[in-house]
Amino acid sequence: MEKEVAIGFVKQHHDLPVKLVCDALSISKSTYYHWLKRNENKEKEIIVVLIGELCKEYKFRLGYRKITALVNRTVKTNHKVVQKIMQLYSLQCREKTKKCKLTGKPASLSCCSSLEP
Repeated sequence: MEKEVAIGFVKQHHDLPVKLVCDALSISKSTYYHWLKRNENKEKEIIVVLIGELCKEYKFRLGYRKITALVNRTVKTNHKVVQKIMQLYSLQCREKTKKCKLTGKPASLSCCSSLEP
């Protein structure tokens, strides 16, 4: 029995108890849940690769919210998972440099103390 076929069959018959479906497929319930967990790990690896490609494509300008929206076009995932992966592999977006606008008033120079009028 192939793993993917068994997982798909059990998910297709979600109205029946898992034990009953696993007995019909002649696999144990613990084996099914082991296969299911390993299948989720493969999906997570796919998500990690996809996030890395998207960050490189957009030159690390996008944050986890936008990356999540782009990832969800192909694979459904949670924004918290995307944020943890981006933090783990240092794929966070780069900070923009803050620019100070000079308006001609002395109070406006407080944000840019290095500039002289």
